[in-house]
Amino acid sequence: MTTHVRNAFNAMSRVWQLVREEMSFHVPWPTRLKAWRHGFLGRAGVLYDWRTHGWSAYLPDTVRFLKTPLINGPWRAFTEHKLFFSQWLESLHPGITPKVYGLMAHGGYHPVPGRGINPNSDSLEATLRRQGRLILKPEAGGGGQGVVSLEWRDGACHWNNERLGDPTALAAKVGNIEDGLVLEHLSPGSYARAIEPSGLHTMRILSLWEKNENRPFIGAAVQRLATVQSGLVDNWAKGGLSVAVNLETGMLGAAVRFNARTGEKQVFSHHPDTGQAITGTLVPGWSALQDLLRQLARELPWLPYLGWDVMMTDEGPRIIEANGYTGVTLFQVHAPLLNNPRIRDFYTNFCPGFRPPSNLRGT
Repeated sequence: MTTHVRNAFNAMSRVWQLVREEMSFHVPWPTRLKAWRHGFLGRAGVLYDWRTHGWSAYLPDTVRFLKTPLINGPWRAFTEHKLFFSQWLESLHPGITPKVYGLMAHGGYHPVPGRGINPNSDSLEATLRRQGRLILKPEAGGGGQGVVSLEWRDGACHWNNERLGDPTALAAKVGNIEDGLVLEHLSPGSYARAIEPSGLHTMRILSLWEKNENRPFIGAAVQRLATVQSGLVDNWAKGGLSVAVNLETGMLGAAVRFNARTGEKQVFSHHPDTGQAITGTLVPGWSALQDLLRQLARELPWLPYLGWDVMMTDEGPRIIEANGYTGVTLFQVHAPLLNNPRIRDFYTNFCPGFRPPSNLRGT
């Protein structure tokens, strides 16, 4: 396949992804059409405060879907294969990523040697019994799709908190999974568990490259929180919460949820299931976390655009993965990205075909 054919195929795939995303949620047609005119998916008309900031302050969905995949170029594949990327990070910074216990491939579980595992005889159930809790996730892809929390308690496996009473049920469920990773189950820090004690709560932090200074910077950050609606994972698309993080202080602000079924934007100061306060909570070690991510970004200068998934544990930050094609809705529900001149300069310098808007309000 020639380069031109491959590029055309990739462009068509991204257009189809844009269409499929638009079809996945309900928004009134007048709102949807208004958003389309400005290059956004329909939900932007509900989620973004365009009346205050104007449409031009927000990075359009057409840019995110069609142009941002080009920022990292072919090196984007470096982050798309999660096992390779995590092992590369681990070789430079031991203990910074979750432990890998095994792989899912060809309808079966393949344990990795070491960690007390017998690669010739251990089953997934045996590994789960030994560890108590595991995470099963796709080796490629993003958006929190396909992430499963496994737990062994009361003599049975629990799949995303659903008890599998039949001893063969676990094997049947994983038999259809290909290209997956079986990972250490990390526990969120006490600050997050005080808000919601059961879920997997991670942060998404955007690092960008400042061309004139030749250094990375942190452009935006959110804390993601799981809800009953999203299950045990903090999947925004399935009803998880996106919580603004103050870059200076690490303090949590308002939490936002988008109900794809009704097209409703919901804003919370307290967790909708537990009633515990979100707004005003401090992320411990926030300054050190930013320093760490800037250091990691400096070690990846060929990847100027990264969305880091981080779990802040009580023992320190653990890097779950990095995304070279991160979504921006999680960030822009709180504040438009293009009101920040450093972010504007980044897209101008690194995003092919991007032209900075000239009619921004309140910059």
